[in-house]
Amino acid sequence: MKNEKKNEKLNFDLRALEIYARARPPTDSQSTFRVETAAKFLPKLASEQELEVYLITFRKIASLNNWPKEHWSAILQTQLKGKALCVFC
Repeated sequence: MKNEKKNEKLNFDLRALEIYARARPPTDSQSTFRVETAAKFLPKLASEQELEVYLITFRKIASLNNWPKEHWSAILQTQLKGKALCVFC
């Protein structure tokens, strides 16, 4: 029973990702990438104690969305605050 629910959730998540991938416009050119648009996908850093988790989450989101790595720092700095932003700068 528990495995069936896990499989259903995995199938649902996979289907959602497939639909999302088809709905996204193709990103053939890096010149069409906009930092401002990408930054809207991310929440602000809520707590400095959660920085490690936030960075792991950021990496996953950036990878799933195929954001160019040369723009990651520009996107990330828009979401940091406090000591995390000071360390970044």
